[in-house]
Amino acid sequence: MKIIKICRAACDLKASGLWDVCMLLSEAIGQQREVQCTRESQDKRSYSCKECCSKPLPCGNHKCKDSCHAGACRPCKLSPTQITSCPCGKLPVPATQRASCLDPVPTCEGVCGKTLRCGKPAHPHQCASKCHLGQCPPCPKQTAVKCRCGHMDQMIKCRQLSTRADDARCKRRCTKKRSCGKHKCNAECCIDIDHACPLPCNRTLSCGRHKCDQPCHRGNCPPCYRSSFEELYCECGAEVIYPPVPCGTKKPICKRPCSRTHGCEHPPQHNCHAAASCPPCMMFTTKWCHGNHEQRKTIPCSQASFSCGLACGKPLACGRHKCIRPCHEGECQQPGELCRQSCTKPRLLCGHKCAAICHEGVCPETPCKELVEVQCECGNRKQSRSCQELAREHSRIATAQLASSMAEMSRGNYMELSEILAPNKNNKSNKTLNCNDECRLLERNRRLAIGLQSRNPETQLKSLTKYSEFLRGFAKRNPALTKSVYETLTDLVKLAKESKQKSRSHSFPTMNREKRQLVHELCEVFGVESVSYDKEPNRNVVATAHKERCWLPATSIMEVLARESGQRRVPVPSNNAWSLKK
Repeated sequence: MKIIKICRAACDLKASGLWDVCMLLSEAIGQQREVQCTRESQDKRSYSCKECCSKPLPCGNHKCKDSCHAGACRPCKLSPTQITSCPCGKLPVPATQRASCLDPVPTCEGVCGKTLRCGKPAHPHQCASKCHLGQCPPCPKQTAVKCRCGHMDQMIKCRQLSTRADDARCKRRCTKKRSCGKHKCNAECCIDIDHACPLPCNRTLSCGRHKCDQPCHRGNCPPCYRSSFEELYCECGAEVIYPPVPCGTKKPICKRPCSRTHGCEHPPQHNCHAAASCPPCMMFTTKWCHGNHEQRKTIPCSQASFSCGLACGKPLACGRHKCIRPCHEGECQQPGELCRQSCTKPRLLCGHKCAAICHEGVCPETPCKELVEVQCECGNRKQSRSCQELAREHSRIATAQLASSMAEMSRGNYMELSEILAPNKNNKSNKTLNCNDECRLLERNRRLAIGLQSRNPETQLKSLTKYSEFLRGFAKRNPALTKSVYETLTDLVKLAKESKQKSRSHSFPTMNREKRQLVHELCEVFGVESVSYDKEPNRNVVATAHKERCWLPATSIMEVLARESGQRRVPVPSNNAWSLKK
């Protein structure tokens, strides 16, 4: 049963005979309320709506300013019977002095003395104005204010106070971490100890579907409390998990073959699964490479094609070259792309390739940078020079020879100029280097061996060591490293000769390209096998000295450098058992 209660102001209208007006007014302003019929509410028929009463007072001049209440309103506060003294209470006012509530209230000449809100709570300030009606004016004094966190402690004008002196708040924000350990407190004038975090956690739970609805906290979130009461089947329906199924539970594992439709005819090699797509088929098939160079039988079914690694070899749009890219799919050149390979047409003067970027028509006249090996007259010294430098050298020599021939012809002698004026395209006999002291020494030894009628005149020549231009140049720049490598190889050869094993090896530390070239060329001088291992920058050289194929050179690199610099040659011991090649 429900009871309709009406506010007390409407009940007073009922008592005055205006019930119909009361009901209309109640429906218009919504002052009816339905409550459950209980022991406490069954005898009550009205309630207070907390709004202003606004009924006329008995004085007939003012209205009631109290909230909605039961019974009669209180008498007017300004009536002569209610006011018996001045506002400060020091001067009595006779009842005969005022006849109505509209008459002014007399004031005295004394100080008001009312207690104000400012000042310390134990000693609040008092109004220093003369006796007056209404609110007291602002206090002109200052109040010592200290906030609750202790950060603010200063004197503030009383008129600027908005709260009590012991309830002031500073603007300092707390920088401590909240209980979650993630967020800052950031509260003004904070005095909390625990600093509980009011923000929601909102992290994704282990189920992956729902968010954590607890306040922000430390550590892991609890498991999702939601559950499903429907059976959870695998993809093919053979395996099932009966309810209740916790939220986030994965489908049961099924060991039967996958029952989905696949793009190839091979039987599935994987089990039933819940993934959106099946794994690629890995059965071996026979397929051609991108450029149809070769056919392989070990290509997975899911792989459309493969690259064999050979050069593509397809003709390019220029018509002069073929694609040199590794076997690839698609077009060899993009639309509008030009051929960037080198021109292979022979030059008219030297016969080398043009080497310019692929072009139409006649090749441009550019200097030839092809390297050509040149040597001295005896063939001992060898060096690589560019074709351009070699052409200038031939031109200089031909000019000198032509000038000499012209001089002889002016004297009436016959000279053959066809060899001088003909272009030299055979670079195999380019002897433009000058012989040095070593060449002359070799020639002298060869003639001496022939004069002494030696059966094998080349034996003494083999005993003379030949060091390349690179070895001599590097030894001049870094003699310490050259001497160290030379001594290491010397010890290795001696150890191999004296050892009972067929060979002995030595691993050099990690070196750059130039230092590895030094080791390789010195190993050739000693007859030692050298191989580089590992990748850059950890590449090193391992030298292996075979007992029957290694020897000690007759002249060291240090002696050659000393002889070239004009120093006296150090004598070599005559009892060296391994000075010649075996």
